[in-house]
Amino acid sequence: MLIQKTIYRGSSLSNWGSTLARHRIAIPIRKNQNFDRFNDLLGNGWTCKTFGLTPSLDIVAYLSKKDEPLASRMNVLGIDINAKNFAYTILTPEGKILKQGYLGQQIWIKKRHFEERRAILQHFNNLKRLKRMRHKQRNYVKTGIGQMVRDIILLAKRYGADISIEKLKRFKSKGRIFNRKVMTIPFTLFRRILEARCFDHGITLNRVDAYHKSKWCSCYGAVGNGHDGSIYSLFRCKE
Repeated sequence: MLIQKTIYRGSSLSNWGSTLARHRIAIPIRKNQNFDRFNDLLGNGWTCKTFGLTPSLDIVAYLSKKDEPLASRMNVLGIDINAKNFAYTILTPEGKILKQGYLGQQIWIKKRHFEERRAILQHFNNLKRLKRMRHKQRNYVKTGIGQMVRDIILLAKRYGADISIEKLKRFKSKGRIFNRKVMTIPFTLFRRILEARCFDHGITLNRVDAYHKSKWCSCYGAVGNGHDGSIYSLFRCKE
């Protein structure tokens, strides 16, 4: 079985150099992190047979490699996606908690700051600055998600854990405010980067069904009404 993946390794077509000779053209290749990753993958058994272009006219390299079974790790690193941050818990097979924490709080705070500035620009109909603001916000979120995935990979390797995330489905509309909060979660971007990094480091990524995950008792299997109204949001099983 062959696994294919795509990595960016060059600049856009707008930065192409001049023609050297007939039927030949000079293409600049930037020696950035993607180029270093491209060389590392070639040294780890990946083969590149073709190149291509994305809709944004970026140069990409298509690599393939034979699928190899991943070794199962002892512990599990579970990630819960919320509207404001990503919560993680590292568990042993006996259910002992090794570490808990939150990631991505600064992304939500910065996004709120961007939204407030964008609202002001929209009020004055400043389209040029609004476009730059959107581009800056998109780059900041992408960089923050990449840093968060790097921290998750380091935690998984340090504690010898596989990674489990929610298998989110399309939600039903529950109002303008709820929809805006949910749609601001960059879950698709996070999942795509996490899948690539887990494959690079040989870490198994599991997708868990999110149905009743906050109402199901892991000990007795009973389904309750969810968390109570206390300040600590404790789940109390009726069984």
